[in-house]
Amino acid sequence: MLPVCVLPKILVPHLAFSLNWPHSIGIYILTAIVGIVVLVHLFFVTVLFAACLLERQYLSGNFEPAEAPFPYEPSPYWKATREAAIQLGWQHAGDFAIKKKTSKVRGLLSLFLNADRTVMAAIFSGASVVAKDKRTTLRTGLATGRVLDSTDSPGTEDLSGVTERAVLLRAGMAELSAFHLRRIENAGALPVSFSSTASLADYQRFDLQKGQRWVQMGLAKWADSQQTSIRMTFRGACGHIKRLFTQMSKLTQQSERIEIPRAGSRGA
Repeated sequence: MLPVCVLPKILVPHLAFSLNWPHSIGIYILTAIVGIVVLVHLFFVTVLFAACLLERQYLSGNFEPAEAPFPYEPSPYWKATREAAIQLGWQHAGDFAIKKKTSKVRGLLSLFLNADRTVMAAIFSGASVVAKDKRTTLRTGLATGRVLDSTDSPGTEDLSGVTERAVLLRAGMAELSAFHLRRIENAGALPVSFSSTASLADYQRFDLQKGQRWVQMGLAKWADSQQTSIRMTFRGACGHIKRLFTQMSKLTQQSERIEIPRAGSRGA
């Protein structure tokens, strides 16, 4: 039998552990949750990084003219936004489909010019095995060489600085047009008009300039001898991911716009 004087030395620590065990379990659970979140985050970044390095990004040559019946089923978003552009009086500049051998994405693109031809609208809707993409981008070239892009869907800013991208989440054609025109007014430079026959080559001309700048800056390398597509370098992938998280942080200011129904949806 243990001496009485020894019992407190054994019982007190045991009692203290008994009284604190829920707190200890809480710490373990919290640590486990944090660990899982970190692992998921690292997995997401790793997959995104690998995609950046492996994906071939076409700057031109990946679309071909298309007309009804289209090779892919037009989405409600594409049809509704296209109709909205017509109702606003924009000039139709052609419909196009992604060439089947150039990408795993299947999609349609429709181009429009506004009345004074200072803005070209690119209405795109497509899908791959893992995701769907629907976006409208309004593009204007300025006399200074800068390019303004306004879009209704999230994305990354241009690392080369050729284009200045702004997002107005889930904006319809009319709202996005007003948003873009305000940007032109505040740009401090005159917009350059597209030709009356402007089409896909005119829109992608700025993408080619962006690709050339990326290669010059060491952010990408040419993926073909015709210099119509690129793949990111390690440096470019790192910069792309960093800009992506920066853009996501900025979009928290537009969180209330998440409830706005997209064009062509039931609530629109």
